[in-house]
Amino acid sequence: IRLKRVIDRFSEVNSPKWVPMAILSAYRSDYYNKFIAKGVSNSVHKSGKAIDVKYDKLTTKEKYKFAKIASQEGFTAIGVYGTFIHLDVRAERKYWIAGYDGAPGSKYPVPEDTVEDWRFTLGLHKLDLFRNG
Repeated sequence: IRLKRVIDRFSEVNSPKWVPMAILSAYRSDYYNKFIAKGVSNSVHKSGKAIDVKYDKLTTKEKYKFAKIASQEGFTAIGVYGTFIHLDVRAERKYWIAGYDGAPGSKYPVPEDTVEDWRFTLGLHKLDLFRNG
């Protein structure tokens, strides 16, 4: 439901531009998680509280906006990658930037020229300033 609200709000903000996005991963069984996540045993996907959304057709600014709306809609953890965004509802607010902060060895790093802007955007998320600031 939260993802639908995020996509609906994002579509309103970007109207009339329609941007295709796809769900890459949501709930994962133990078996599938071992296969896809290479042994990340504490994956939030296993509890059904996480989703990965392919958003590679968005501009960089649209990706920042999508992350901001996801934060406003109650996603507490946001991980950004070059081609997709991870969203989940764990207890603590958290973020990571693939290839850099929190995920240095990722196969899907964000472009180097976007790292500082991601740090700023996701820092606001971690402080819950998109909803409370």
